[in-house]
Formats: sequence, C-alpha cells, structure tokens
Amino acid sequence: MGSSKKQTTGYRYFFGIHMGLSRGPVDEIIEIRVGDKMVWQGNMVDSSTVSINAPDVFGGDKREGGVVGTFNLMMGKPDQVAAPGLVSMIGRALPGFRKMCTAFFNGQIASNSPYPKPWKMRMRRSMKGWQNDAPWYPEKARIILDGQPLKQGDENVDTKIHAMNPAHIIYECLTNSEWGRGLPESALNVASFTQAADTLFEEGFGLCLRWTRRENLQAFIQTVIDHIGAAIYADRETATITLKLIRFDYEPTTLPIYTTDSGILEIKEAESSALGPAVNEVVVEYVDPVTGETRTVNQQNLASLQASRGVFNSLKKSYPGLPTNGLARRVGQRDLRINAMSLRRFKITMDRRAWRIAPASVFRLSDVVRGVGEMVVRVGAVEDGTLTNGTITITAVQDVFSLPTSSFIGNEPPNWVQPNTKPELKEHRAFELPYFLIRAGMSPADFDYLAPDAGFIGTVVAKPTDLSLAYDLYVKNGPPEEEDYPPGTAPNP
Repeated sequence: MGSSKKQTTGYRYFFGIHMGLSRGPVDEIIEIRVGDKMVWQGNMVDSSTVSINAPDVFGGDKREGGVVGTFNLMMGKPDQVAAPGLVSMIGRALPGFRKMCTAFFNGQIASNSPYPKPWKMRMRRSMKGWQNDAPWYPEKARIILDGQPLKQGDENVDTKIHAMNPAHIIYECLTNSEWGRGLPESALNVASFTQAADTLFEEGFGLCLRWTRRENLQAFIQTVIDHIGAAIYADRETATITLKLIRFDYEPTTLPIYTTDSGILEIKEAESSALGPAVNEVVVEYVDPVTGETRTVNQQNLASLQASRGVFNSLKKSYPGLPTNGLARRVGQRDLRINAMSLRRFKITMDRRAWRIAPASVFRLSDVVRGVGEMVVRVGAVEDGTLTNGTITITAVQDVFSLPTSSFIGNEPPNWVQPNTKPELKEHRAFELPYFLIRAGMSPADFDYLAPDAGFIGTVVAKPTDLSLAYDLYVKNGPPEEEDYPPGTAPNP
C-alpha cells in the first residue's frame, strides 16, 4: 500500500504587536490599514476589542496571506490595565499605559513572509483628551468637511473629515499643563479666541494636524498660525494673550488715521518692495487625511502670466494640516494675492498716541509729503522705545491680506475609471482562408507540397476592451453535431 504525505508549501506567521498611537483618549478610530490595505472599518469610541478577518488582503496563502486576529484598543483611561493577551505574551506585570492610546494585535500578520507590513489607524480627536475631560467651547471644536471623492473600489470608505478648529488647537497648546504651556485661562484673551473660533467655524477652516515632541511646541503653534493667517500677541491693555485673524473684517472709513499731525514722528522707509519677477503661481502641498497621500494644487495669476509671456515664477508652500482640496485652493489664492503684488512697506516712528496699535491690526496712514494718501496698512512688528525717548516703532505693509471665501476652480473628482478585465467575446467570424493569404504565409516549398484541394480555416474577433491582447481557439474533431449549432440554426439531416 502506498502512503501520501502532505507537502508544506509555506508558513503563516503569527505576531503579538503592541502599538503606541497617541496620547489618550481620542474620539474614535474608524479605519485600520495594513500595508495600505483596508483590514477593518467601523467605529471604536472607547476601549474595546474587535476581530480582524482579512485572510486574503495580500493575496491569500498563495502569495503573502492576510491579517486575521484580535485587536485590542486601549484608550488610556485612569483605571486602565494592560491587555490580558499582552500580559500573557510578556509573562510579567506590566503598566496600564494610562493617558496613552495604545493597541495590541494578536494573530496572523502574513503568509510566506515573516516581515510585518506597516499599520495605519485613521483616528479622530477634537473633543476627548482635554485636561480634566473639559473641552473648551465644545460647540465649535469640531469642523466636519467633505473629503475628496475616491476612486472606484473605495466607495464604502468614509470620506467625512472631522477636523479640529485651529483656535481650539492653539488654546489647548497654551493651557494644557501636562504637555502644553500650562497657562491659566485668565492669562488668555478668551473673547478673542472665541471670536476667532466662530470665524474659522463659519469658514469651514478645520485642520488635521499632529504634534510630536520632536518639534518645539512654539514652532507647532506658529505652524497653525501660518495655516490660518493670524497673529498671536500680548494685548497692551489687558496683558493677556490675544489671537487675531488676518481677514478683511473692517470698514476702511472707520479705521483710525495717523498723520504727521496725529502721532507720526518719522517715516524712515517708504518704498515699494524690490521689483523682480512677479510670483504668478502658488503651488500648495497638503495631506489628504482619508488616504494619507500628499497632494498638490496650484493657483495662477492669469494676467501676470500673460504679461510675462507664459513664463512661470512659482512659489511652493507646504501646509500639511489642510485636509481638503477646496481649502488648499483658498489658501493658495490667499498666498498668491500676498506674493503677486509689489507692496508698499513702511517703518514708522510714532509717539505714545500709538500705544494701542497691536500686531495684525490695521489703520490708515497718510503722508502728503511722501505721496502717501489714505492707505490702509497692516501692522507687523511693534517695538517699544525706552523710557527716555518714549517712541514706538511700527513695521507695516500695505494691506492685501484676506482669505477668499471661494476659489476659482472647484474640487474636481478623479477621472480614473476601473478597467474592464473580464473576458468577453465581441463580433467574430470563421471563414476559409483565401488563396493569396495562404500563399503569402508559406514558403514556396511548403506551398508546392499542399494538395490542390487543401484548405485552411481563418478566424477574426473584434477587440472587446483596450486591455485585451489575444484569444485562444478551440477546435473539435469530427463532423459537427446538433448541439454545436446555435439554437434554431442546425441544418436538417
């Protein structure tokens, strides 16, 4: 008797992986990807355990297998303990990893390859994780945006983007005593933060931005400021930290006016910025939070392009916190307006009547001697003098800063279409090859060898799709039978 043995063709690999995600808790986790492949989609809003069952995501056992196992999410609550599977794997007592959002996966991670692929979690966080679980101004903390349409095959992916209000991001950075600056609320001009939060909410200006300790916190705050176009400073009257958005939110005729008779001592510099090739294109780089891909949009000044006879002078700006195509275009339009003009810049020495002028504020400037009419200028830096001279030096620029409420070009959906890879038979014919085709396809010796009554069958098939390359012809020996004919076409015996 013969015996048969099973042959091993490969191995499945099982790992226990403990992953640190962020400070905890977060609002929810809605998606898990491994090697950029979707393995789980749902909604985890608390510490929970879910099963991942995607055995064929990398091609099944014949290729690189898939992901099958148990996923434990630990939000980092004050009473949290380590996952039982993690304790059993380590074999000793472990900390509870409190105030940290971590995850533990135990199961199959691949087949035929012992190397785990990178894991990615799509997380949302705007309401949870605040100090003492008390978010500031929760009504305007979350800004929901529509993400870019996805390609075919990803229709079930949730494209809604839950962005965070930038005013809330800055507020938390300043007040959180565990990882932020730990300032009391009384040190902030809360009214200015509330007004900025309302404006950003109405504009739909939410950010998806992560801070890591590798970056200085002040640099992170400045990154948020650069995204939204704002200034943060200590108010001269209240000594509180104030957030001021740079917008066209004023009526020029109501602004205070300063002349040589009402506060201006000297204009040290009153000239246009150095002339050169005007910026006629701004390229904005942003990150799509749904796919994690870096995308670019460009905004162009068509009049400037025409004046330069089609010569591009591009300025590239990186805004990784912008979550949508439309918002990136609006910011690109803002930056194009700022950089496409030769702005008049001023360094003004004023007396103490200018003590209330704050960074990012606007006022009217008039200097008849220098040919400066009633021009609205935006304040940059403010430098106080000494006690003996009592002067204030202000750096200002002609104001063109305002965020457009719409862009010239809308959000274009992708034009990629899933190709048709299914085998399909279109119009076809079978016929006897004519003499000239037989003669052209054979050598003279082979042709002379043919019998006078020999014949050949030829076939032609219309190409069904652009991806179709060839077809196979199957021939049945013997005379045709009735079932070989299409219904209703069989000849009478």
